[in-house]
Amino acid sequence: MSEEEHVHVHPRTQSSTPEGGEEVSTSSEMTPSSSSNPSVPPPTQISLIQRAVEACQKGVEEELVHCLKQGIKPNDVDGDGCSLLHWAAINNHEKVIKRLLSEGADVNILGGILVSAPLHWAARVGNLNACAVLARAGARCDVRDTQGYTPMHLAVQGCFTPIVAYFIHHYDYAVNVTDNSGMTSAMWCSYRNYDMFPLRLLVRAGADLRIAESLQGNTALHLACQERNLTAVKELLSGGVDVMATNNQQETPLDIARNTRNAKIIKLLESHARRRGSISSSCIKSFQDNQPFVRTLQFLGPSMFFCVVFLSFYWMHPAIALVVLILAAILLRMKLDIHRITHTLIPIGITVAEALAMLSTWSLSPQLWVPWWAHILFLLCMATLFGSLIRCALCDAGSIPPSTRPYEEFKQLVDEKRLSYFCYTCFVNRPVGSKHCAVCDKCVVNFDHHCPWLNACITRRNHREFLLFVLSVGLTSLVFAGSLIAFFSFYLREHPFKELAYNYPWEIFTLFLACLHVILMSSLFGVQAMQIAQGVTTNQMLKRQSYPRQSTREGHSRMGDEESGGHSHHHDDGHESGCVFYIRNCLNFCAGQ
Repeated sequence: MSEEEHVHVHPRTQSSTPEGGEEVSTSSEMTPSSSSNPSVPPPTQISLIQRAVEACQKGVEEELVHCLKQGIKPNDVDGDGCSLLHWAAINNHEKVIKRLLSEGADVNILGGILVSAPLHWAARVGNLNACAVLARAGARCDVRDTQGYTPMHLAVQGCFTPIVAYFIHHYDYAVNVTDNSGMTSAMWCSYRNYDMFPLRLLVRAGADLRIAESLQGNTALHLACQERNLTAVKELLSGGVDVMATNNQQETPLDIARNTRNAKIIKLLESHARRRGSISSSCIKSFQDNQPFVRTLQFLGPSMFFCVVFLSFYWMHPAIALVVLILAAILLRMKLDIHRITHTLIPIGITVAEALAMLSTWSLSPQLWVPWWAHILFLLCMATLFGSLIRCALCDAGSIPPSTRPYEEFKQLVDEKRLSYFCYTCFVNRPVGSKHCAVCDKCVVNFDHHCPWLNACITRRNHREFLLFVLSVGLTSLVFAGSLIAFFSFYLREHPFKELAYNYPWEIFTLFLACLHVILMSSLFGVQAMQIAQGVTTNQMLKRQSYPRQSTREGHSRMGDEESGGHSHHHDDGHESGCVFYIRNCLNFCAGQ
């Protein structure tokens, strides 16, 4: 398909209005000449219609009512063939829209150069409230303009996720409606949008992914592979799309992915095809596609790696073992995608493996010379470490339960204008300060950050346990490192360092890890303590540094200041000193408030 056949046109000019909407002035790009429209009013009414159009553009209901009393009809059009309802819809003036509808305006009236309905105009610029009013009044979502697009297609092309969600759950047919070339909304998402939304909405709403467009016979997956749209491929595969469907050239999506040489997409498609039995699978590939086995290996792999390192130090010369260890680390770094590790169980596996390594080294090294109180302190810190780890990893951090009537409640929120901070994955209206965690795939309240080392979200509910874990890791590592340093100092009084390195390479290796943990945990504890004193969360700090005040077009509808959420305590009392403010925040945190 050519670029001209699928270009997304915004045929209007915009300017801000006092009410905060978008005023769209009359433009020859938006409307045709009056000679092409037989419903042009006589010259005696042109000035009155212009006044009515201007009232609709600016949302002045009183002026509109005055024009209607002077003889203007609700369905009258201006000199360019655009009705009053078109101008009210594109400028998102709900009161004017409702007034026109109450006066008998045709909600599906067509006009403009694209011969489109008011719902087209509202969807094209992302006016959710106007779309909701028109939809409730009976506006059709399957009417095509001269470009062949329905309002649903325009909302998808503009990536207006709230409007797409409203259309999906207001119109039964909207999810699979096609344009003139047979393109569904899911195809347009795969072809143009590189975010997970609104395609995730369409897939989970039951979009028919087998539909092929009429020009080349491509399905949504064909288009996603053609455009190297990895996010769309993932969403389509989650919907059970057929990876072996062929287009008019008898090409499957896998063939297109191989032609574009996108390794990640090829890997995903081949894995999906093997699970479906579409292509043959080897023994190794079967293990790789077995998700329970892979996750178990991710968790136990670090412990197995530490065991191999331990045996290497005692079976081989320490220098050779060190070289093997470095090469193995380089190989793992090359094979593992560092950006995807946080979505696996590898980090928490490393946490458990390092704790077990310190515990086993402390227990099995007969030469580890420490006083009795150091043994008690180490065991207490280790018990606290595992206790806080289990509580953080297994206990609920404050997830928001799903609604029993999610779609009905969503439409009600839109109709009542109470859509504040909506998550379109969980379909819940989240409170301020909450967030959808992409790793845990759920919304949590009072979100601070996701800790991959615990495989859990850190919120106000488990933040104290998290700090206890950080503190226990730091203290355990400090006691362990101090005891090893004391032992090494005692040993070096009678033996050279070469003998120490030859006889105790594993202890030296664990000493290096323990010192690293002391530095990292001390820094992390200091940063967390500073944020608690300031009354801000890690998520708020990152947003302030990365993209302050930046609006989002992802699967979240943000209407309000999210940074006021969490366990932030604002400095309302102008006479309160900074020191008292910090102390109060710390006391509130310790008290669980």
